[in-house]
Amino acid sequence: MPLSQIRSYMALNINHKLMPTYQTWSYTKTHIGSYVMTYVS
Repeated sequence: MPLSQIRSYMALNINHKLMPTYQTWSYTKTHIGSYVMTYVS
């Protein structure tokens, strides 16, 4: 397996692991924000 192929495979693997976490985090932030607004007002 060539080095460039290994690199792109690892990049794909890392992106695959990071993306769900990032989406969950941004969703959580939005969710908490609306919850706080509802609770405070």
